[in-house]
Amino acid sequence: MLEQFHPKRFVVRERYKFWAEIRRKPGETIQDLAARIRQDAVTCNFSSITNPQDEAMRTRFICSCENEAVLKALFKIKDDDLSFSRAIEIATQIEDAAKCAKETVYGTSTVSAELRDNSVSFEVDTGAGDNFICSEIWHQMGKPPLQPVTSRFESASGHPLPVLGSFQEKIKVEGTKPTLINLDFELDIKFKVDAKPVFCKPRTVPLAVQNDLEKAYDAGIAKGIWKPTTFSSYGTPVVLIRKKALQGQTKAQIRVCGDYSVTVNPQLETHRHLISKPEDLMRRLGGGHYFSKIDLADAYNQIQLSPASQEKLALSTHRGVLLQQRLPFGITSAPGYFQEVMDQLTYDLPGVAVYIDDCLVSGTDADSHLQNLRRLL
Repeated sequence: MLEQFHPKRFVVRERYKFWAEIRRKPGETIQDLAARIRQDAVTCNFSSITNPQDEAMRTRFICSCENEAVLKALFKIKDDDLSFSRAIEIATQIEDAAKCAKETVYGTSTVSAELRDNSVSFEVDTGAGDNFICSEIWHQMGKPPLQPVTSRFESASGHPLPVLGSFQEKIKVEGTKPTLINLDFELDIKFKVDAKPVFCKPRTVPLAVQNDLEKAYDAGIAKGIWKPTTFSSYGTPVVLIRKKALQGQTKAQIRVCGDYSVTVNPQLETHRHLISKPEDLMRRLGGGHYFSKIDLADAYNQIQLSPASQEKLALSTHRGVLLQQRLPFGITSAPGYFQEVMDQLTYDLPGVAVYIDDCLVSGTDADSHLQNLRRLL
């Protein structure tokens, strides 16, 4: 009964809280502080420590770590399974994977630009509508006059960004960007360090949709969305979604999706990419009088997956296992990954705002609207 109804506590997390988070509160008496320490010490299970030196080094390492993804992974591991060396190994793997992910999307995370005869390397901030430079570069440019800034700027983590002011300047950027379907990279879906393979048997297909399902499989294989394979440790059962019949069609089409809620979704790492807020979209479209909306067809399926991700997201079907070669609908991290790619492709296009697979284009008049539309296309 205790195991069933009491909240599960992780000793590693409890000890982290004990050493890193307990502070005397304003106005708190010595007796109250001591009572809190005694209460929190109970859940730390200090009496079970068999190697005090390793425990001390591990706890000091965790308390010094500021990477939320690393802390989240370490807190979920049992105390007996997490030595000091194991904690370092896990932290290194996660940070190396994050570094690779940053370099994977679009091939690079920076763009070289010319700013008043100064070569400046800008980091591509895929969720921002403004460009920022440090004060040193501003001095190198001759300190152009600054205008006061009334807006409040925040980093991706929500912390305020102090600014000296703003100015307008022409920036020269060399090179062009590829179209979405021709991006030269493979997206690697990030899993938790303790993720394990899950394979589910294929579900029974209703007789009424078998023909439509066969056609959908054939079309997806022909387009490179799926690839048949003889073996996979992973297998996600299929769910069918009826799409609205398009104009000129007499029958609604079906979309084949994996029911990833029963397989990989609980094991995915959260992809922390900001989805644009309404005010961000309005700012990018500000001043527009002409508007267009482009809805990308099968948007996620245009993003190629890495070989490792293809197997982990494989579908278990009545025709056998199909490797998922393109980013699928149904995984919890798909919107963030796709928004990141779209933001990188359109971040410097005037009058263009993207919300996942919807591209909004504006212009102050008909000519500028068409010009912005051509740039996007």
